[in-house]
Amino acid sequence: MKYVSIGEVRQANVRAINATLGVTLTFMERDNPDVETLVSNLTKLSTNERLMLQLKAFFNGKTELAKKIELANKQIKQKRIDAFKKSVEEGSYNDFLSDLHWTDKTCLSVEMNLMRDKELLSEEEQKYFNIIEASIQADLEDNAEKFGYSSVEKWKKSQAELFQPIVEIKDKFLA
Repeated sequence: MKYVSIGEVRQANVRAINATLGVTLTFMERDNPDVETLVSNLTKLSTNERLMLQLKAFFNGKTELAKKIELANKQIKQKRIDAFKKSVEEGSYNDFLSDLHWTDKTCLSVEMNLMRDKELLSEEEQKYFNIIEASIQADLEDNAEKFGYSSVEKWKKSQAELFQPIVEIKDKFLA
């Protein structure tokens, strides 16, 4: 039996992600969706997936489509921020956050400009930050336990190695 190296697995992942993005963009270009349709169709994708689609469209010379995806991403971002704030007002933020992957929760903090010096946050912003961070920490602890790691730090290290292909795609796009 021949064993496959981690590098070979990473390269296969990079090729698979690139191919998937390419096929998706081909269908999008064929369908020529308006921004509202893109918002509807892209809402369930993670922030990273939507940004990768936008970058791939841009770097493949599909500028008009990239601009539409960018506008859709901005609308999705604003809708998500508004929905989160509403969920905090209603006390249903646990339900709202349970539908988001921890990486999207981190993106939400960034999108809301909560990742700056804590002393510069208003009381309301600090509340949002604390809610999101507690949810992220709970997700990370659950993931570490679920996958048999003794600590969140060990789980994070394994994830960094696993997701190296995404960093390689970003580097390839920006090279």
